Amino acid sequence: MTRFTLPLALFSLLAACSAQRSEPVETAGEARAADGVPISYEVHGAGEPALVLVHGWTNDRRIWGEHPRTLARTNRVVAIDLAGHGKSGSDRATWTMEAFGGDVAAVVEQLGLERVVLVGFSMGGAVVLEAAEQMPDRTVGVVLVDAFHDPGQVPPPEAVDQMLAQFRASWGDTAFLRAFAFTPDAPDSLIRYVKTTSPAEPREHWFPIARALFDWARTDFAPTLQGTSAPVAAINTTRQATNVEAIRRYAPSFTLDTIGGVGHAGILLQRVEDFDSRLLAIVERFASMERRPD
Repeated sequence: MTRFTLPLALFSLLAACSAQRSEPVETAGEARAADGVPISYEVHGAGEPALVLVHGWTNDRRIWGEHPRTLARTNRVVAIDLAGHGKSGSDRATWTMEAFGGDVAAVVEQLGLERVVLVGFSMGGAVVLEAAEQMPDRTVGVVLVDAFHDPGQVPPPEAVDQMLAQFRASWGDTAFLRAFAFTPDAPDSLIRYVKTTSPAEPREHWFPIARALFDWARTDFAPTLQGTSAPVAAINTTRQATNVEAIRRYAPSFTLDTIGGVGHAGILLQRVEDFDSRLLAIVERFASMERRPD
Protein backbone atom coordinates (compact mmCIF):
# COMPACT_ATOMS: atom_id res chain seq x y z
CA MET A 1 0.00 0.00 0.00
CA THR A 2 1.12 3.57 -0.46
CA ARG A 3 1.02 3.19 3.18
CA PHE A 4 -1.75 5.29 1.99
CA THR A 5 -4.46 3.97 4.19
CA LEU A 6 -7.66 3.00 2.41
CA PRO A 7 -10.55 3.26 4.86
CA LEU A 8 -13.24 0.64 5.30
CA ALA A 9 -16.27 2.32 6.71
CA LEU A 10 -15.02 5.50 7.18
CA PHE A 11 -13.34 7.70 8.84
CA SER A 12 -4.88 26.66 22.67
CA LEU A 13 -7.68 26.96 19.88
CA LEU A 14 -5.91 29.06 17.28
CA ALA A 15 -7.37 30.76 14.25
CA ALA A 16 -6.27 33.31 11.70
CA CYS A 17 -9.18 35.59 12.57
CA SER A 18 -10.02 34.60 16.12
CA ALA A 19 -11.58 38.01 16.74
CA GLN A 20 -14.46 36.99 14.46
CA ARG A 21 -15.73 34.25 16.80
CA SER A 22 -19.44 33.59 16.94
CA GLU A 23 -21.79 30.89 18.19
CA PRO A 24 -21.81 27.94 15.79
CA VAL A 25 -24.78 28.00 13.43
CA GLU A 26 -25.54 25.01 11.24
CA THR A 27 -26.99 25.35 7.76
CA ALA A 28 -27.27 22.74 5.03
CA GLY A 29 -27.13 23.13 1.28
CA GLU A 30 -26.47 21.53 -2.05
CA ALA A 31 -24.13 22.48 -4.87
CA ARG A 32 -23.90 21.06 -8.39
CA ALA A 33 -20.72 19.42 -9.60
CA ALA A 34 -19.53 20.05 -13.15
CA ASP A 35 -21.33 16.88 -14.32
CA GLY A 36 -24.56 17.90 -12.60
CA VAL A 37 -24.31 15.58 -9.59
CA PRO A 38 -25.80 17.23 -6.46
CA ILE A 39 -23.21 17.63 -3.68
CA SER A 40 -24.59 17.92 -0.15
CA TYR A 41 -22.85 19.92 2.56
CA GLU A 42 -23.35 21.54 5.95
CA VAL A 43 -21.89 24.76 7.36
CA HIS A 44 -21.11 25.67 10.95
CA GLY A 45 -19.75 28.81 12.58
CA ALA A 46 -17.88 31.79 11.16
CA GLY A 47 -14.33 33.06 10.84
CA GLU A 48 -11.57 32.80 8.26
CA PRO A 49 -10.04 30.83 6.79
CA ALA A 50 -12.90 28.40 6.32
CA LEU A 51 -12.08 24.77 7.10
CA VAL A 52 -13.42 22.39 4.46
CA LEU A 53 -13.66 18.82 5.80
CA VAL A 54 -13.60 15.96 3.28
CA HIS A 55 -14.33 12.37 4.34
CA GLY A 56 -12.85 9.09 3.14
CA TRP A 57 -13.95 6.11 1.08
CA THR A 58 -17.40 4.59 1.81
CA ASN A 59 -18.27 6.93 4.69
CA ASP A 60 -19.69 10.46 4.65
CA ARG A 61 -19.36 13.73 6.53
CA ARG A 62 -20.60 12.11 9.75
CA ILE A 63 -17.15 10.50 10.13
CA TRP A 64 -15.95 13.89 11.42
CA GLY A 65 -18.01 13.35 14.57
CA GLU A 66 -17.91 16.42 16.81
CA HIS A 67 -15.32 18.36 14.79
CA PRO A 68 -17.69 20.46 12.64
CA ARG A 69 -19.12 21.92 15.86
CA THR A 70 -15.97 22.13 17.98
CA LEU A 71 -13.91 23.73 15.20
CA ALA A 72 -16.75 26.18 14.54
CA ARG A 73 -15.90 27.97 17.79
CA THR A 74 -13.21 29.82 15.84
CA ASN A 75 -13.69 29.18 12.11
CA ARG A 76 -16.36 28.61 9.55
CA VAL A 77 -16.49 24.86 8.96
CA VAL A 78 -17.88 23.17 5.86
CA ALA A 79 -18.36 19.39 5.84
CA ILE A 80 -19.04 17.78 2.46
CA ASP A 81 -20.52 14.52 1.20
CA LEU A 82 -18.62 13.60 -1.96
CA ALA A 83 -20.54 12.25 -4.93
CA GLY A 84 -21.63 8.67 -4.36
CA HIS A 85 -21.51 9.07 -0.57
CA GLY A 86 -23.92 10.24 2.10
CA LYS A 87 -26.68 12.54 0.88
CA SER A 88 -24.96 13.46 -2.40
CA GLY A 89 -25.97 12.07 -5.77
CA SER A 90 -24.43 8.95 -7.34
CA ASP A 91 -25.20 9.42 -11.03
CA ARG A 92 -21.61 9.82 -12.18
CA ALA A 93 -20.29 8.11 -15.30
CA THR A 94 -16.60 7.98 -14.34
CA TRP A 95 -15.24 8.00 -10.80
CA THR A 96 -11.96 9.90 -10.44
CA MET A 97 -10.12 11.83 -7.76
CA GLU A 98 -10.16 14.84 -10.09
CA ALA A 99 -13.95 14.74 -10.23
CA PHE A 100 -14.13 14.50 -6.43
CA GLY A 101 -11.84 17.54 -6.25
CA GLY A 102 -14.37 19.28 -8.46
CA ASP A 103 -17.11 18.41 -5.95
CA VAL A 104 -15.16 20.32 -3.29
CA ALA A 105 -14.50 23.25 -5.62
CA ALA A 106 -18.22 23.45 -6.49
CA VAL A 107 -19.17 23.81 -2.82
CA VAL A 108 -16.45 26.40 -2.18
CA GLU A 109 -17.61 28.38 -5.22
CA GLN A 110 -21.27 28.25 -4.24
CA LEU A 111 -20.52 29.48 -0.72
CA GLY A 112 -18.25 32.24 -2.04
CA LEU A 113 -15.35 31.18 0.18
CA GLU A 114 -12.22 33.18 -0.64
CA ARG A 115 -9.76 31.59 1.82
CA VAL A 116 -10.00 27.90 2.66
CA VAL A 117 -7.94 25.24 4.36
CA LEU A 118 -8.76 21.88 2.81
CA VAL A 119 -8.72 18.99 5.29
CA GLY A 120 -8.92 15.50 3.81
CA PHE A 121 -9.27 12.27 5.78
CA SER A 122 -7.94 9.05 4.18
CA MET A 123 -9.14 9.04 0.54
CA GLY A 124 -10.10 12.66 1.19
CA GLY A 125 -6.37 13.42 1.17
CA ALA A 126 -6.22 12.68 -2.55
CA VAL A 127 -9.41 14.67 -3.07
CA VAL A 128 -8.20 17.83 -1.33
CA LEU A 129 -4.91 17.78 -3.27
CA GLU A 130 -6.95 17.69 -6.47
CA ALA A 131 -9.22 20.46 -5.17
CA ALA A 132 -6.22 22.63 -4.26
CA GLU A 133 -4.92 22.26 -7.80
CA GLN A 134 -8.29 23.41 -9.16
CA MET A 135 -8.54 26.52 -6.96
CA PRO A 136 -5.02 27.66 -6.05
CA ASP A 137 -6.07 31.27 -5.42
CA ARG A 138 -8.50 30.25 -2.69
CA THR A 139 -6.44 27.55 -0.94
CA VAL A 140 -4.50 28.74 2.11
CA GLY A 141 -3.24 25.25 2.90
CA VAL A 142 -3.91 21.52 2.74
CA VAL A 143 -4.07 19.12 5.69
CA LEU A 144 -3.90 15.36 5.04
CA VAL A 145 -5.36 13.24 7.85
CA ASP A 146 -3.97 9.69 7.98
CA ALA A 147 -3.97 9.59 4.19
CA PHE A 148 -0.35 9.11 3.12
CA HIS A 149 2.50 7.47 4.99
CA ASP A 150 4.92 6.45 2.26
CA PRO A 151 4.31 7.61 -1.34
CA GLY A 152 6.76 5.04 -2.64
CA GLN A 153 4.65 2.04 -1.60
CA VAL A 154 1.56 1.47 -3.73
CA PRO A 155 0.06 -2.02 -4.09
CA PRO A 156 -0.29 -3.52 -7.57
CA PRO A 157 -3.82 -3.86 -9.02
CA GLU A 158 -4.09 -7.55 -8.16
CA ALA A 159 -3.33 -6.80 -4.49
CA VAL A 160 -5.98 -4.06 -4.50
CA ASP A 161 -8.52 -6.55 -5.89
CA GLN A 162 -7.68 -9.02 -3.12
CA MET A 163 -8.08 -6.32 -0.49
CA LEU A 164 -11.43 -5.22 -1.89
CA ALA A 165 -12.64 -8.82 -1.91
CA GLN A 166 -11.77 -9.01 1.78
CA PHE A 167 -13.64 -5.77 2.47
CA ARG A 168 -16.70 -7.08 0.63
CA ALA A 169 -16.64 -10.38 2.51
CA SER A 170 -16.11 -8.66 5.90
CA TRP A 171 -18.54 -5.79 5.41
CA GLY A 172 -20.38 -5.03 8.64
CA ASP A 173 -18.18 -7.33 10.74
CA THR A 174 -17.48 -5.48 13.98
CA ALA A 175 -14.25 -7.36 14.73
CA PHE A 176 -12.87 -6.56 11.27
CA LEU A 177 -13.81 -2.90 11.62
CA ARG A 178 -12.15 -2.66 15.02
CA ALA A 179 -8.96 -4.31 13.74
CA PHE A 180 -8.84 -2.13 10.65
CA ALA A 181 -9.85 1.27 11.98
CA PHE A 182 -9.36 1.29 15.75
CA THR A 183 -7.08 0.09 18.53
CA PRO A 184 -8.17 -2.89 20.65
CA ASP A 185 -9.09 -0.65 23.58
CA ALA A 186 -11.32 1.74 21.59
CA PRO A 187 -14.80 2.10 23.09
CA ASP A 188 -17.48 -0.12 21.57
CA SER A 189 -19.64 2.98 21.16
CA LEU A 190 -17.23 4.36 18.55
CA ILE A 191 -17.30 1.17 16.50
CA ARG A 192 -21.09 1.28 16.57
CA TYR A 193 -21.02 4.93 15.55
CA VAL A 194 -18.75 4.32 12.55
CA LYS A 195 -21.00 1.48 11.41
CA THR A 196 -23.86 3.99 11.22
CA THR A 197 -21.91 6.06 8.68
CA SER A 198 -22.19 3.33 6.02
CA PRO A 199 -25.13 1.31 4.70
CA ALA A 200 -25.75 -2.32 5.60
CA GLU A 201 -24.40 -3.43 2.21
CA PRO A 202 -21.60 -1.79 0.19
CA ARG A 203 -22.56 0.22 -2.87
CA GLU A 204 -21.19 -1.21 -6.08
CA HIS A 205 -19.74 2.09 -7.31
CA TRP A 206 -17.44 2.17 -4.28
CA PHE A 207 -15.26 -0.57 -5.75
CA PRO A 208 -14.29 1.28 -8.95
CA ILE A 209 -13.73 4.34 -6.74
CA ALA A 210 -11.21 2.37 -4.68
CA ARG A 211 -9.39 1.20 -7.81
CA ALA A 212 -9.33 4.78 -9.09
CA LEU A 213 -7.87 5.89 -5.77
CA PHE A 214 -4.95 3.47 -5.97
CA ASP A 215 -4.38 4.25 -9.64
CA TRP A 216 -4.19 7.91 -8.63
CA ALA A 217 -1.75 7.10 -5.83
CA ARG A 218 0.41 5.20 -8.28
CA THR A 219 0.54 7.79 -11.07
CA ASP A 220 -0.80 11.17 -9.91
CA PHE A 221 0.08 11.60 -6.25
CA ALA A 222 3.65 12.82 -6.76
CA PRO A 223 2.97 15.31 -9.58
CA THR A 224 -0.17 16.63 -7.89
CA LEU A 225 1.62 17.15 -4.58
CA GLN A 226 4.59 18.71 -6.34
CA GLY A 227 2.29 21.07 -8.23
CA THR A 228 0.42 22.21 -5.12
CA SER A 229 1.26 25.86 -4.50
CA ALA A 230 -0.27 25.91 -1.00
CA PRO A 231 1.61 24.53 2.02
CA VAL A 232 0.84 20.93 2.98
CA ALA A 233 0.77 19.31 6.41
CA ALA A 234 -0.37 15.97 7.80
CA ILE A 235 -1.84 14.62 11.01
CA ASN A 236 -1.20 10.88 11.06
CA THR A 237 -1.53 7.98 13.45
CA THR A 238 1.64 6.28 14.66
CA ARG A 239 0.48 2.76 13.76
CA GLN A 240 2.86 3.00 10.84
CA ALA A 241 5.77 5.34 10.28
CA THR A 242 5.43 8.30 7.94
CA ASN A 243 8.25 8.71 5.43
CA VAL A 244 8.62 12.46 5.80
CA GLU A 245 11.72 12.66 3.64
CA ALA A 246 9.94 10.95 0.73
CA ILE A 247 7.00 13.35 0.93
CA ARG A 248 9.31 16.36 1.18
CA ARG A 249 10.81 15.44 -2.19
CA TYR A 250 7.56 16.73 -3.66
CA ALA A 251 6.50 19.23 -0.97
CA PRO A 252 9.66 20.62 0.72
CA SER A 253 7.76 22.53 3.41
CA PHE A 254 5.67 19.51 4.43
CA THR A 255 5.16 19.11 8.19
CA LEU A 256 3.91 16.16 10.22
CA ASP A 257 1.96 15.90 13.46
CA THR A 258 1.17 12.50 14.94
CA ILE A 259 -1.40 11.22 17.41
CA GLY A 260 -0.51 7.95 19.10
CA GLY A 261 -2.72 5.30 20.61
CA VAL A 262 -5.51 5.62 18.06
CA GLY A 263 -6.47 3.85 14.86
CA HIS A 264 -7.41 5.10 11.42
CA ALA A 265 -10.91 6.24 12.39
CA GLY A 266 -9.93 6.80 16.00
CA ILE A 267 -7.72 9.72 14.99
CA LEU A 268 -10.93 11.68 14.37
CA LEU A 269 -13.16 10.28 17.08
CA GLN A 270 -11.14 9.43 20.19
CA ARG A 271 -9.13 12.55 21.10
CA VAL A 272 -11.17 15.42 19.72
CA GLU A 273 -9.51 18.26 21.66
CA ASP A 274 -6.03 17.00 20.82
CA PHE A 275 -6.87 16.76 17.13
CA ASP A 276 -8.50 20.20 17.07
CA SER A 277 -5.57 21.90 18.78
CA ARG A 278 -3.12 20.37 16.30
CA LEU A 279 -5.26 21.24 13.30
CA LEU A 280 -5.83 24.83 14.39
CA ALA A 281 -2.13 25.31 15.10
CA ILE A 282 -1.45 24.19 11.52
CA VAL A 283 -4.12 26.60 10.26
CA GLU A 284 -2.48 29.45 12.15
CA ARG A 285 0.89 28.50 10.68
CA PHE A 286 -0.61 28.50 7.18
CA ALA A 287 -2.13 31.93 7.82
CA SER A 288 1.19 33.32 9.06
CA MET A 289 2.88 32.04 5.90
CA GLU A 290 0.19 33.74 3.87
CA ARG A 291 0.80 37.04 5.68
CA ARG A 292 4.56 36.80 5.33
CA PRO A 293 5.94 39.18 2.70
CA ASP A 294 7.58 37.65 -0.37
